[in-house]
Amino acid sequence: MPSARASTFITSTWEDLVDRSDFFGIVECTVAGGIVAKVKVIDSWKGLENGSEISMGFPTDVWEPPFPIALCGERYLVAALKNPDSVAKRKLTHHPEPFFYGMDPLWWRRIPCDFSTLRHQGSARIDGGEAFLDRFSWHGGSLEDFKRAALALVRLPPDQRELRVLKSQADKDLARKYYDRPADKEKAEELKNLRPKIDAATSVEEAVDALLAVAARDGPVVWTLERGGGAIALKVLEKRANAEPKDIGLSQVILSIRQRLGLVDGGRFTFPRENPTGIELEKMRALVKAQPERIGAPEMKALTVHDPAVVAEYLVRWVNPNKNRDDPNLSYAMGSFFAWCCGKDREENLRKLLDAKDPFIRVAGAIYLCFENRELGLQNLREFTRLEGDPGAWAALNLAQRGDKAAMPRALDVFASSGSYGMDGNSHRNLQQRLKVLLSNTAKHSGLPQPAEGLPGGNSLEEQYRLLHANYKAWWDRHADRATIHDPWLPLLEKQKVD
Repeated sequence: MPSARASTFITSTWEDLVDRSDFFGIVECTVAGGIVAKVKVIDSWKGLENGSEISMGFPTDVWEPPFPIALCGERYLVAALKNPDSVAKRKLTHHPEPFFYGMDPLWWRRIPCDFSTLRHQGSARIDGGEAFLDRFSWHGGSLEDFKRAALALVRLPPDQRELRVLKSQADKDLARKYYDRPADKEKAEELKNLRPKIDAATSVEEAVDALLAVAARDGPVVWTLERGGGAIALKVLEKRANAEPKDIGLSQVILSIRQRLGLVDGGRFTFPRENPTGIELEKMRALVKAQPERIGAPEMKALTVHDPAVVAEYLVRWVNPNKNRDDPNLSYAMGSFFAWCCGKDREENLRKLLDAKDPFIRVAGAIYLCFENRELGLQNLREFTRLEGDPGAWAALNLAQRGDKAAMPRALDVFASSGSYGMDGNSHRNLQQRLKVLLSNTAKHSGLPQPAEGLPGGNSLEEQYRLLHANYKAWWDRHADRATIHDPWLPLLEKQKVD
């Protein structure tokens, strides 16, 4: 996207969100979940009947949210697309190469879903106020006002609806001051003169021609076409590209529209099973021995599959250097990656991890050992609940997921601290999110009131989390006797052998 930084996200107009979605409306969560939850349609504006029960995917992101959740009883306004293969996409915006350092192990789950919300702007929780409507770029009044406007847009003929979307995007992009330097005076004047032409256009073709006639075909003009162009605009641009095959910029706009319309697969996470030669494997083994602090991603991927014993021995003696920003999550990621993808002698190699110096790697070994030798894995998880901090909480969470009530108090300790604010706190926050999902499903399954999920008041963030921990602990102490721990996702995850 022209002149956009890696962390920049240019919002869509509400018209584009409504038009592009296969379903738009209000849903209520019936089965709590992370990344995928089950919901019931409460108020459909487009695409589904009220009362429909579907599984809904919520896109993940390296920055936020790495593990989005929905809890039982929560209501959301969503803009969602059908999943043709019924599997939630795992498109990564900043780390397209599937290597373990830049990924969250929870993304390796393959939970089927019927719909996925649009990235960044596709869902917002309805909490009694109207502020959530900003997520959809709606600033025209109440939720009911938004619904009336959305329904009116949906009822328009396809060509007029696309023209409306394109005009709304032009109004958004062309109104901003991109060219305020004296040297850009002519560009600014062109944009100023372009706006009334777009407003006066009576067809998509006319609006696209007006945009393409601008000499400074960059910045706002490109964004208008990329974010507002639909099927008709795409045909106009493709015809123009055939006449001007050397116009690289036009080809990029066409590709962007095709991706936005779902005509090009955006990509999903897959773990490549390369077949390195014996010589290549030997070189990788040597590199592993020469890299005591941080094993390389290519070596980790290939050896984990083809010669996992080498990696297991490396992980047993490895100590986290804690030098870089992503190092705090490194132990969790490395241990999980190896345990998930270990390609040979799985039980033997996972047993080795139980003696690792790093506590996260020990717990990863025990969790994945449960898939190969359940009793031995559970035995070690019980021992590892005595580990301090998140490793012990992670072990306890896995025990609780499997119905062990005695492990729940230790698992609840994960709420006692907010953890690091930045990306290095992702694994801690994800443990909190996972436990919230488990407690929500347990409460519903057991006929209990839902735990209070929001942060209580406090003078500092740490004090708020201490109070939150106290609230969850009080809820569990009050209802533990009547609670039957229920994790509806566990059978599928056990089948996939993934945490």
